[in-house]
Amino acid sequence: SDAARLVFKGRIDVPQLGQRTNADQICRSLVLDDGASVDAMPSLEIVADDVKCTHGATVADLDEERIFYLESRGLSRADARALLIKAFCFELVQKTQDMVPAGSLARLEQKLRTFEEREKSKAAAPGRFSSI
Repeated sequence: SDAARLVFKGRIDVPQLGQRTNADQICRSLVLDDGASVDAMPSLEIVADDVKCTHGATVADLDEERIFYLESRGLSRADARALLIKAFCFELVQKTQDMVPAGSLARLEQKLRTFEEREKSKAAAPGRFSSI
């Protein structure tokens, strides 16, 4: 089944002794299938009064205009989608590569390759197309 569910429940706690805390919390999610869903619940609990804290969440699918642009430059739909997915992941990888356990980036790359192959085989199947 092509269904996935992400539940993000983030929390930043800043106690009274946490004066001058500077914290950000963000959940950016990319939905790649109609059967996928995301529940994002970022939260803050701040007791201190001299802090700078932000939180937020975004959930989106691949932008059809970006896919069209890449297709107009000669990429297949599957390759355009794969490139946009890699671009989405790139920011996360760049920001966390010092914190990620050894081998995690290689596993991510393998999962992206597997996803690309699956998408290409879907696109090649007669009578089938992706609505994403």
